[in-house]
Amino acid sequence: MFAFYTFRHSHERRLKRLLTRVNFQEVLTACRELSSRAEEGTLSTGTYWVRLDRQPQLAEVPACILKVNPIYVRIAKEGYVELEMGGIPFWGFVAYATDRREDYPFQGDAEIVPGLWYYSEDYAVYPRIREQIDSVIQEAKQPLNK
Repeated sequence: MFAFYTFRHSHERRLKRLLTRVNFQEVLTACRELSSRAEEGTLSTGTYWVRLDRQPQLAEVPACILKVNPIYVRIAKEGYVELEMGGIPFWGFVAYATDRREDYPFQGDAEIVPGLWYYSEDYAVYPRIREQIDSVIQEAKQPLNK
């Protein structure tokens, strides 16, 4: 039980830190650029490992995405880009080429900025976790000077 709590607490802390330190509008723009390049054929769709294997292809991934430090970046042929953060539960961010997530097979759970969503395998399953994550996201969206 302690290990589960530690992982869960660590996930929440990391999400809060990312939400307050990363410009997610910039991340969304970079993800959409990757998606556009894949559609044009100048970049391959697929998985680009970041933390586990520094592949030469990482030169193709913008620095603002690397700053988020996902386990991998997946450029899907359907037009979305997934930043898998890993951990227990699996969680991350998904960026859509348009602001309408309904147009895509992979669905995010909570909107960070229009077109960029947080997802977690536990979000829809556990109401208390959903409330905690929503609270962290809403807190991060508040202006710095209250």
